[in-house]
Amino acid sequence: MKNRFLLLLALAVCACSPRSGDDVFSLLNRKETGGARTPEELLAHFRARDYSAIPGWPKELHATARDMRIADEALEHILFVHDSYQPSYFYGKDIDWQYWPVKDNELRWQLHRQKWFTPMGLAYKETGDEKYAREWVLQYRDWIAKNPNGGPAWQQPGGVVSAGEIALDAPNWEFAWRPLEVSSRLEAQPNQFRLFLNSPSFTPEFLMEFLANYHEHLSFLSKNIAPEGNHRLFEAFSILRGTIFFPEFKESKRWYREALKILRDELDIQIYPDGVQSELDPAYHMSMAKLYASVLDVVPDPAIREKLHAMVEFTLGITYPDYTYPCFGDCRVASKGSFLGFIKIWQKAFPDDEHIRWFATEGREGSPWSWKAKAWHDAGFYLFRTGWGPDDTVVAIKAGKAGAWHAQPDYGTFEIWHAGRNLSPDSGSFIYAGDEEVMRQRNWFRQTRVHNALTLNNENVATADCCELSFTDSTLVFEHADYEGLTHRRSYIWRGSSLELLDEAFGPAEGTVGIHFHFAPGELRLGGDVAEGPGLRVQCSSALPGQFHGEEGWYSQIYRKKTERPSAVYEVQKSASDTVRVRSVLSF
Repeated sequence: MKNRFLLLLALAVCACSPRSGDDVFSLLNRKETGGARTPEELLAHFRARDYSAIPGWPKELHATARDMRIADEALEHILFVHDSYQPSYFYGKDIDWQYWPVKDNELRWQLHRQKWFTPMGLAYKETGDEKYAREWVLQYRDWIAKNPNGGPAWQQPGGVVSAGEIALDAPNWEFAWRPLEVSSRLEAQPNQFRLFLNSPSFTPEFLMEFLANYHEHLSFLSKNIAPEGNHRLFEAFSILRGTIFFPEFKESKRWYREALKILRDELDIQIYPDGVQSELDPAYHMSMAKLYASVLDVVPDPAIREKLHAMVEFTLGITYPDYTYPCFGDCRVASKGSFLGFIKIWQKAFPDDEHIRWFATEGREGSPWSWKAKAWHDAGFYLFRTGWGPDDTVVAIKAGKAGAWHAQPDYGTFEIWHAGRNLSPDSGSFIYAGDEEVMRQRNWFRQTRVHNALTLNNENVATADCCELSFTDSTLVFEHADYEGLTHRRSYIWRGSSLELLDEAFGPAEGTVGIHFHFAPGELRLGGDVAEGPGLRVQCSSALPGQFHGEEGWYSQIYRKKTERPSAVYEVQKSASDTVRVRSVLSF
């Protein structure tokens, strides 16, 4: 108890506001604060505001049993950082914001997203127990004191953002103030502000600290926003939301305009004309479609609306009857409940669209599309299906652009959904980046051979960029020429009850041509030119001698969770003068 008192006293003294009250008032527009001149008057202003009227923000917030558990653990400094690191870690009686129990970048980054703060606010709203508010104020001040901003320009630890090995001795601020973490805090703290605002622990003095810190976040992120990729969108959106919530800052209007311009400009930079996000990862694409739906909720922009509609059509077009979807790239598959939540957000944006309504109501209202074959030519995604019901078959193919960071060297890969299950799930990613062991785990999933693709000597391709030659309602033909001296042409022939592949590999390259097939978990039976796994039989034929061999197989649809599964490769030896032609018939 004595140590706890001393800690509180120390924080009250040294974790003071980074600016004086006068300095905070200099950041504010008096017209937006009702003319408040003192911290007490300013607190009264914020407590009197109608937060339910702010566009784009939830009108009601409620605690779940999960929120209560996270909040109660946070009181003991067991801090919820990541769903895939459970149970959560204890960060010390005196919180160690540099504690890094597993050298996974995400565990270090996401500690600074403070995900347990909002559950603490929800627990306070639910119970009225002041212990949650007291502890939140304490931890909020503690984070400010121990994680000062290291400079005007953020630097990437070890020269990376999310990829590659990391510098274990990089300065802490490079983790705590990574722009994506700054944007996450900007996104979350207005709700925390609302939830704790009427607490006795939310004093006028603390309000000054909160506003100074939030302003610093807005100012810093506006100067350090990511130059490209999904980070740029997330970060711009957090600035947009933060300035809508806090119009009291003098610079809010300028920051709002700059953020909105980025979001509009990136529509044509990151979203292909066919509506697919450039990282070619269905899950990240969904997140971007959700983000733009939220933008549309506050800014009725026709250009955003048009592109968003194409994004939603892509997501729902590749959806399987059980509300899962292809796990291409670094994709992770959301639960059906979470996915339905996304769809209902899109339905709000397009209430008259009968196809979105069909998905949102699980087929009770509206209608699906009539098409049974579809190409997204700009991105290189292709779909064949027998229909839209639970007993129908769907084949999803990825054979297009190389994609950005969350794409993989997986050219020409495919999945088959049939009879209520995925017969050939793509490998996914398992984990992102970190130390040598984490990178070893990640790199296994980023091999060309762990996808339904063709390899030369089991080597990875440098790029998955493909060239579409033709597409009809029953065929797809593409070429890929990344291996030196080898051109690969693959033809897909869709017959409804089966899928045929014709792989042709030609050029002066020599070595082992391997055609890889990956199955759902279960038993694998091999016999020369036949590989048979659960629900899927593959028979290959070739003019040159060829044979199936088993190989290691895993897939991962949730971060840090992987499932063993059978895999096989049909191998043919190629000389410089050979053209390898392999016909594969996939029966299900």
